[in-house]
Amino acid sequence: MLLDYWLLKGFGANALALRLPSILSAGLMLWGGLEFLQKRRYQAIWQFSLIVCYLGQATLMYYAGEARPYMPLAGAAAGAFTYYILIPEERRSWSVLTLGWLSILWGAAIHPYFAFYWLSLCTFGYFIAVYERRTKPSWKAAIRHVNIPLSIVGFVIYFGIASVTWLAHSPKLSFNPFQWVPPSKLYEAFVETSHFQFLGKLGSSWMLLTIAIFLVHFCLNSNAKKFSRPLIPPCLLMWTAILLSVYVSWESFVHHYWILPRQWVASLALIPIAFIWSCAELTDMISRIYTDARWFIPALCLWLIANCAYPQAISQSHAFLVAILNRSSSGKFVPPPGSALPNDNGEWVALANRNVASGGPVSQVFKYYYQPKSGR
Repeated sequence: MLLDYWLLKGFGANALALRLPSILSAGLMLWGGLEFLQKRRYQAIWQFSLIVCYLGQATLMYYAGEARPYMPLAGAAAGAFTYYILIPEERRSWSVLTLGWLSILWGAAIHPYFAFYWLSLCTFGYFIAVYERRTKPSWKAAIRHVNIPLSIVGFVIYFGIASVTWLAHSPKLSFNPFQWVPPSKLYEAFVETSHFQFLGKLGSSWMLLTIAIFLVHFCLNSNAKKFSRPLIPPCLLMWTAILLSVYVSWESFVHHYWILPRQWVASLALIPIAFIWSCAELTDMISRIYTDARWFIPALCLWLIANCAYPQAISQSHAFLVAILNRSSSGKFVPPPGSALPNDNGEWVALANRNVASGGPVSQVFKYYYQPKSGR
């Protein structure tokens, strides 16, 4: 919010300038995902497939073009994942070092939710490194994996900002958690139109497939487990991302705040990485028996994404562009008097939309939105 304030002061109501933090964060997210696939030495087709997945996450792409602090959380999470999935010996390149420091410091400075993802992804990365036998399970190895200097700087930034903002001023809320996403639509919103938007209704099937992979893996003998073993880490990443979203929603529920799809944006950035990682490992496993799988499975993935996600994404984009092109000024905005200020969030949104439609400057009346009722 401070960045947007400074950009607003410096560039005025410039559409590109105000969205620059989100646009750059989208680049950070893509950098994190592609860097991971390159370090794993997967085929270039998988890097292209990841880009296609991200473009199919229409909700995620929407926040990439918004002047609000959600996309930085997605970019920081993807970058932190790649940094911590690598052991210290694999982080020596300037690209990885820069990605790691930039992601951690950006996430620590920008959003309270980042703490959950930071801790979880660091733990996940070390666990997978041990699982893949790239490092040994010891306190020394764990401390090296965490990177103490980076963690201290990130910790100071995170709690330094928190101490003068959300930790110092925690309002008691009384919103209905299901006001915007009713319980009957929660699963659909969570799976089909958010986390697995690039797969649509196949998202549920993919979740069931990962559960089946877990069950089959633990039922196999030690020799057979050698083949299914590489499939476990990407499945765990997917479920880690899902559980983090559930946790954030639970926090909203217990604090009487709205459960909103935008709270899941960091997981929306991680799940396409998990999906492509799974598909790449599945391709390597099947190609040992059926060599044509090296091109058939990537082609199938691209077809599924294009068939499931792109019609909806194109339709949403077209409707959005038409609304912008057809928008016209509705005359001068006249704010309501102090005695007639909106009483709820919906009325404030309607008033803000009237201000937008007028095409004029932002009215001073909206300063009252951020003040408690007793201060009006």
